[in-house]
Amino acid sequence: MRRPDLASHLTNRLLRVAESQIDASALLILDLSDFQKKYAKTMEHLATVRDGSEKTKGPGYWTLHVVATEIASSRLIPIYGRLLSHNAPDHISENEEIKRR
Repeated sequence: MRRPDLASHLTNRLLRVAESQIDASALLILDLSDFQKKYAKTMEHLATVRDGSEKTKGPGYWTLHVVATEIASSRLIPIYGRLLSHNAPDHISENEEIKRR
């Protein structure tokens, strides 16, 4: 990665923007998902993931997203987003990734 501080900078900026749009009663929703990169060959830390929709395995990443919303609202405010790979050198487990963030 050419700018290892970029993800941290973007996350901090996203939190500052979201901070003004939510209050203490907001619900925080954790979304664990994955997506396949069917034609990718050389992307960094590409791992094998299972596409639940198509019921196939292929190259891709897991994702970890946190969004905020109010109980009576359909508006989602992004708080955090990250790609995860079990092939990354600092990866321990999905649970540890969640606890770290």
